[in-house]
Amino acid sequence: GMINCIFKDKEGYIWIATKNGLNRYNSYSITTFRHDPNDPFSLPDNYCNSVAEDGKGNLWIGTNTKGLFVFNKKTEKFYTISLINIEQNNLFIKKLEQVNGKLYVETSKNVFMLSIDNITFQEDQKDALGIKIDFDFSKNHLSKKYESISQIAPYPIWSIITSNSLWLSTQDSVYKYQPSGDVPKWS
Repeated sequence: GMINCIFKDKEGYIWIATKNGLNRYNSYSITTFRHDPNDPFSLPDNYCNSVAEDGKGNLWIGTNTKGLFVFNKKTEKFYTISLINIEQNNLFIKKLEQVNGKLYVETSKNVFMLSIDNITFQEDQKDALGIKIDFDFSKNHLSKKYESISQIAPYPIWSIITSNSLWLSTQDSVYKYQPSGDVPKWS
């Protein structure tokens, strides 16, 4: 299928996000993870857009229609991130980036920065626990002016420069977002 993202993890595995599942290549063979309706811990959406890895070795998977999930490589189970997936507008994950315990998540309508260092998994619970939203663009004062991030600029460029700041570059401005809520703007 179509390849959306290629990612190399700390152990040297190559992860390939496609429209037909998530593939893991170990230099000898490929294992494909797909949705299995009989397994609640399987990949929820075969259409994967992005992959990132946290400091604990967990993989974060952004999907096309079901949202954000974390893959526990030790148990090979996928866990839901309900903080993000509860909103219909957040189910299309465009981009993921991890820096120093913070996960930057760009959806089709919003941008988040999550604290993920305290993530925990419970054997019988589908939701990952211990995740906190540090930044939610839809709750920022700029979101009152712009209904979605795509209204700021046709192709905004977001980047994490440090673990506590998120930068937005538009056609005519640069914004720096911090969890404190301060939003300096440079024109």
